[in-house]
Amino acid sequence: MLKEFPEMGKPTVKKNVKAIILEHYCIFYKVKINKIFILAFWDTRQNPKLLLQFLKQD
Repeated sequence: MLKEFPEMGKPTVKKNVKAIILEHYCIFYKVKINKIFILAFWDTRQNPKLLLQFLKQD
């Protein structure tokens, strides 16, 4: 589904990074020139402060 609709994810605080939620997990990805780069799989049951730290990294 992501391959067919790469813009379907929700924007995040990190530039050009989108997120898709699947049950207890988030997939963070970036689209560049017809390629999808998976940046992280995140278990949403973890401490949300850790996620904010990850998203603010460059």
